[in-house]
Amino acid sequence: MMTARVLSLVATVAALGAGLLAGACTYTGKPADNPVERRFTYMSYLAADDLRAVCTAGTPERYRFVYNAEYSRQVRLYEVEIEPDGRGAVLEARFFGGAPFGPFEFGFDNWLTERAAERTDLTQRDVRMIDAALEEAGFQEPPRRPIELWSDRYYWLVSGCVDGAFMQNGYPHPSRRYDRQRFADVFALIDPTDVGFVDPPPYEDTRPEPQRRRPRNAQEPGEDGHFVYTVEPN
Repeated sequence: MMTARVLSLVATVAALGAGLLAGACTYTGKPADNPVERRFTYMSYLAADDLRAVCTAGTPERYRFVYNAEYSRQVRLYEVEIEPDGRGAVLEARFFGGAPFGPFEFGFDNWLTERAAERTDLTQRDVRMIDAALEEAGFQEPPRRPIELWSDRYYWLVSGCVDGAFMQNGYPHPSRRYDRQRFADVFALIDPTDVGFVDPPPYEDTRPEPQRRRPRNAQEPGEDGHFVYTVEPN
């Protein structure tokens, strides 16, 4: 039989979960302050729902760069808003990693705590470097087929609002797409957090073929849980 303390805990967790599911599943542009809330808004963040919603003619040029390093090791988030005259920009850099968040796993092994968040002004030279990196990576070339980005691997996901049009592209490792981009080189020079990148190792997927094509069940014993985000052709 459940004790009153356990019943109270269950009710509290249920209420927390219901509130988060009802009001925080869609990312609205305000960074989540804790891993529990981020658990429910993260897919919406990756989809850049907030950027899509406001991307119309006259909207300032904006970009969102997400670097995923096996998720449970390191995640880096970069928000770039270009000034209307193109002479500079504002960069917000956020870094997660190194300290898994307590017992609230919600089916996944590690939902990382935030270790650093910084804002800084970028120069016109910095903006030119970002523009050149986007062009070199073929950001505005829509993918011809869906691109799967797995949380237990390494990838870059880039979203942007350019000339009133929303666009998104993905760069999974290993792939020619990944080899083509050099975002880490650029952000290593302008990232104000001064935290080094976790680089991808030489990759060899040893899982059986069926497991490579779908996320593993996070509830099964011995599984730490993974999720996949898919970039669809525009």
